[in-house]
Amino acid sequence: MSARTAVSGATALVATGQAAGDATAPVATGRAARTARTAGARAATGTPATAGAGQPPLRILPIPQTAPPPLDRDEVFSTPATGYVQAALAVDFRTPDDDDYFDRQPTTSRDLPDPHAVATELAQALVEVMAGTRPAPQLVRWTAPDVYAVLARRSLVAARRTLPAARRPIVRRVRVSEPAAGVAEACAVVIHHDRVRALAMRMVGLDRRWVITDLSVG
Repeated sequence: MSARTAVSGATALVATGQAAGDATAPVATGRAARTARTAGARAATGTPATAGAGQPPLRILPIPQTAPPPLDRDEVFSTPATGYVQAALAVDFRTPDDDDYFDRQPTTSRDLPDPHAVATELAQALVEVMAGTRPAPQLVRWTAPDVYAVLARRSLVAARRTLPAARRPIVRRVRVSEPAAGVAEACAVVIHHDRVRALAMRMVGLDRRWVITDLSVG
């Protein structure tokens, strides 16, 4: 039996029972009843019966294009008329005053210790470093970089000597003058390697201490 014949028979049974008003008339139940109701609704609306009754009709749509369109060669290598614009904000955190804040700060004489006492101690330390009896890094905070480089080389040469000095280096006399505020010049008479030698240095007040910026050994 075809589907169209079954639907027609079920519809005829329901229509006959309702028209006669007989309680004993056969009434379609279950799947036949659902099929009859669907067929009656399609007949009332004029919709033709299909194999997929109760489902919306299928629609065929084109596949969307998700790939971006290709760029033209001229567009890729051309320079924009507005010029280059950086994506991130360009900020220069360096200021002309960085050296004023982070470099060694000049100090006046009133905020520095007695230059004569400091010159005497530094002169003794200098001749001991040059004799190889004191390590040079002990004076790194009290000397400028170029002065420390000279002291380190002389200390290395003295440490390579096999014969020790007959006498310990000694500072005999120190003279100090202050030509300007925060500047002191000192000369000292020292005994180094059994020789009497002269030592001259210039000290500048930096970071509340005297720093040797120039050194000369005669």
